[in-house]
Amino acid sequence: MQESVNNYDILYPGAYHLFTCLVRSRFGTLDELEEEIPGISARIRGLNLQQIEGFAIAFMEFTDAIDLKVWLDEYEHEKDWENRFVKKIGNY
Repeated sequence: MQESVNNYDILYPGAYHLFTCLVRSRFGTLDELEEEIPGISARIRGLNLQQIEGFAIAFMEFTDAIDLKVWLDEYEHEKDWENRFVKKIGNY
């Protein structure tokens, strides 16, 4: 019997890769970013799939690496993430 594959297991690595590509394209590698904002790499690795999707939308408004830190500060531990994410999508 073939095991079913969880969509999260398929989507998360791709979304995380896209996330890191976007960050690298604007702010440099995660190692370079780590020098500017210590601890940022671990915080990024801790994001869930919905948070990464939200990041992709918020990223369009970022002007510098500090915007990424502020976004992480605001959204990383959001208790009502789904509602906030849906509202944000509605604006685009």
